[in-house]
Amino acid sequence: MANEIVKFNNQFNNVALKGFTSQELNLLITIASKLKEKKGEKVTFDFFDLKKYIKLNKNETTKEFIKNVMNVNKKLLKINFTFYNQNKIIQFALFKSFVIDTDLQTLEVSVNDEFLFLLNE
Repeated sequence: MANEIVKFNNQFNNVALKGFTSQELNLLITIASKLKEKKGEKVTFDFFDLKKYIKLNKNETTKEFIKNVMNVNKKLLKINFTFYNQNKIIQFALFKSFVIDTDLQTLEVSVNDEFLFLLNE
């Protein structure tokens, strides 16, 4: 994933992603790029694959990895996604669902369909 160019809508690029670690940003971009490819479908990631996509080199326990994955969504939920559209002010969370299965070691994510355009160029 580190060698791929990922393009998003300018409105997504304008969102300040302050406070994200480099690993969390890599996770977010990986998740967003895969959701973009699936055009709004629910996507399930295996932890092993996610770690491979972000080129996680250090030996991190599953518990630590889960914490980092959770932090991505927690930080996203704190971001105020706001758009002004004519006479409307729209605020939202990017992901409709963000489900971590600790037994299966998977992450299942879906994006709010109404805001899928943010993940497209």
